[in-house]
Amino acid sequence: SGLLLLVDKPVLVVRTDGTHFYGILRTIDQHENVMLEDSFERIFWDFYYTDSPTGFQMIQGSNIAFISSLKGTLDNCPLEGLTALSNEEFLEYASLSDEEKLQRNGGKECPFAGHYSYKVKLA
Repeated sequence: SGLLLLVDKPVLVVRTDGTHFYGILRTIDQHENVMLEDSFERIFWDFYYTDSPTGFQMIQGSNIAFISSLKGTLDNCPLEGLTALSNEEFLEYASLSDEEKLQRNGGKECPFAGHYSYKVKLA
């Protein structure tokens, strides 16, 4: 499989529920189950995102929408047009009312707001 070429390289794994995981691909089996090392989940809300460390992450192959290689390292994979926030800043933004979010965004509505992968569940 072509995925074997990605072993020991940084990858993005998008699950079928829209969650995004970044990490070093360590193993892949015949069922396309993958193991990521030094991984983190990237969580989106409007024009912002935060990274939540997950360490070692095993993802079942049937839950994977796609896997993509990354250029560079895990430390350098920003998203153009979106702003990275700390986890605390992200939770603070998420707790704002819709009016407060619109004001913070300079009156601009996020074009991704209705897209399923940009809806976030907060614990």
